[in-house]
Amino acid sequence: MQNEPVILGTPPLLDEVVDAAVDQLLADPLALPMSRIVHHAFTNVGDRIADQTVTSKNFTERYGSFLFDLRHLVAAAFCDVFTCDYFVDQMLTDFRVRRGLPKQLSIVGCGGIEAFVATLGSQFDAAST
Repeated sequence: MQNEPVILGTPPLLDEVVDAAVDQLLADPLALPMSRIVHHAFTNVGDRIADQTVTSKNFTERYGSFLFDLRHLVAAAFCDVFTCDYFVDQMLTDFRVRRGLPKQLSIVGCGGIEAFVATLGSQFDAAST
């Protein structure tokens, strides 16, 4: 399919061609980064959300910003340096590292503000070269 001209009036792609293209994309761990990171986040958070009750005090505190976290999370699939809160850090687990990117940074995940700033500086320097 790659580099083939698109000719108007040609019949639509056969299911076998579409299936082969999808299989090829799914086999490549670097393909479809936005879809993969959202799926990864939902997988890691879904059980936690399902275990909460709507009346739980912690539910609103913990998951009230989840949709906004997802919007921010999409950048984690592409950015050379990615900072986040500990909740997003836990959602990502090793997703960035498996894609060849540096681990995401959170203050809690780094062990405190001093380590966070030092690691942030190191990642920024590495990304700038």
